[in-house]
Amino acid sequence: MAQLLSFLQSQGKEAVKTILQDLRIRAKSMESIATALISILRTKSQKIISQVQRHSSQQFICVKRSIIQWSRLEGAEAGVRDLLVGPQQRSREQVEWFKHIEICDQPETPGLLFSVKVNTELSEYSLATQGNTHSIQAQRLLSKQLLQICWVPYCSQKGGNGQRTYKVSETALTAKGWVLPAAIQVEYDVDTLNRRPDKKSEESKQYHAAAVAAFVVLAYCCLWRIIQRLKQSGDSTSAEFTTLMLRLQAMGKETDEKSGSGDSYVYAAAQALEAILAENTSIRMQGVVLPNLTRSDSKYIKSGIFNALLSAFPLAISTPNPPTVPKIGLISYAIRPCDEMPSLSEDEKGYLFITQSYVATALHQPFSGYELKMERMQFDVVDSPQQLKKQRLVQEEIGYLKAKGCKHIILLSHAYGGRRINRAADYNSHLTNKEFLEEVFQTFPDLTIYTMLRDVFPATRLHKRDAREAAFEILRAGDHTNFLQSVEKVRVRDVIPVYTFATLFAIQEQQRPQSGFCVYFLVSDQRVSNIDWTERARQHLVNPEQQSSVHPCLIAVLRGLHFIEAERGVVKGQLIPVLDPFSWISPTTTEAAGEVEVLHTRRKGRVLLSYLALLSHVSQVLHRRK
Repeated sequence: MAQLLSFLQSQGKEAVKTILQDLRIRAKSMESIATALISILRTKSQKIISQVQRHSSQQFICVKRSIIQWSRLEGAEAGVRDLLVGPQQRSREQVEWFKHIEICDQPETPGLLFSVKVNTELSEYSLATQGNTHSIQAQRLLSKQLLQICWVPYCSQKGGNGQRTYKVSETALTAKGWVLPAAIQVEYDVDTLNRRPDKKSEESKQYHAAAVAAFVVLAYCCLWRIIQRLKQSGDSTSAEFTTLMLRLQAMGKETDEKSGSGDSYVYAAAQALEAILAENTSIRMQGVVLPNLTRSDSKYIKSGIFNALLSAFPLAISTPNPPTVPKIGLISYAIRPCDEMPSLSEDEKGYLFITQSYVATALHQPFSGYELKMERMQFDVVDSPQQLKKQRLVQEEIGYLKAKGCKHIILLSHAYGGRRINRAADYNSHLTNKEFLEEVFQTFPDLTIYTMLRDVFPATRLHKRDAREAAFEILRAGDHTNFLQSVEKVRVRDVIPVYTFATLFAIQEQQRPQSGFCVYFLVSDQRVSNIDWTERARQHLVNPEQQSSVHPCLIAVLRGLHFIEAERGVVKGQLIPVLDPFSWISPTTTEAAGEVEVLHTRRKGRVLLSYLALLSHVSQVLHRRK
């Protein structure tokens, strides 16, 4: 390594060219080695696993001293958090301190703070196909009416006569062809949202926080009112249309997030507005970094934008046999912290409760199957353990779907910031607690409620993907038998894997065949007062005798989630599914979660404002006055 560094430092660009040429020469050799390794894993995997097991059974987790911000620790006040190192770009939600932990055979890492000895166990699962492959048809059902919302950057310039002119940004003109003749334009000036480094007083920081909060509130109130008026513009029935939101921005990932750029506030506002407006309209937002439209590969960028916007429309997906259940509802829900301080106890913290509802309606044209449509998203701020246990919003959504004619409703809960499997105990199952299930079953005794969890496992597949393959499934609960060994057992609560959807798509098929598994679990709690409530769900989803006519319908809805949320579009005649259709649960940046930094000090840390929590309060006021 030292020799390589010396070579790069002494020869500069010529050294880089030489190394790249050398790597190109070795490329075929490395491909041959990779092919041989895959072949060995296919034929001798059991022997390899046992050999590796002997070498990796005992290892050490080594934590380096660099994991702690020692300068911050020395001057920190009592109760201050965030003492571990954070990312250089503060808006990133990835955990930076993972880089300061190493797994070693011996605790001999330089700069070691402490180490923990662990024993590891490797296991292997071999999958084999059963029966014949079957084709699934899918088609987007385009709406007759369309509403477009465009975020357009403007700028204010001072002329020679001292007068300021307000006009559209020059770079925005490159996207002129994307804007419909009739559309709502949200004009914004990034400079008005920038955090100015020369304004460091506490008062100026508070003014800036108020300004960025007012920006998103005003935008929401205006858009909400326009959408309500458009819905009332028809006859006695409410007008139905799909809303496409296009966010034009002059800067993308290269934005300096440390400087408090106004672009980051625009991005967070657009993300929050997409979510909160989904209470009233089917909507999808897609961003466009304007310089990318003039790049040499702009054709692929434009195609990606178009395909992402198409995911706003309902999806018709076929079933092997005509569906026997007319309507099925699904509620996907999660919580995210929105009121959290070091001084608050667990009972005093606030959470943003989010639900997303779907309705699957049986259809016979253009083929036999279901029309899967996203109904709406709902938000609520819960600030007590009692409210969190009651989950008022979920019960309201069940009532809403029941009024739509759904007799079978899937409740799919997600864990924020933690594992999803091996969370069967009550203290790990806040969203499927016994009190909540009891109240739901008693309130809706005539419905069949399926309480479920899901987990996603990334994988590297050894199977070569056929040109006509898009995914594979494990349809029977009995075929998950081996997987049950890794799922925690609790005597009064069963977590049963009932369905697995696995993707086969890879962008670089020959180089990185990355795939994964999305496993759905049925949660069956034996402590509810009437065992019939949970056994009805087990009968249909576990389906031990393969006699349930409801089972294929439920599987069709779960399968459809991976296609309706797909943003890759059609590739060579295939609609490519997405592995995890619930990426909104764990966004990669704070802005993607609709959160922005409004205050920051070295001793007290960062203060984030949740746009979604703020807008949920505004939404409740608007809907009460409606």
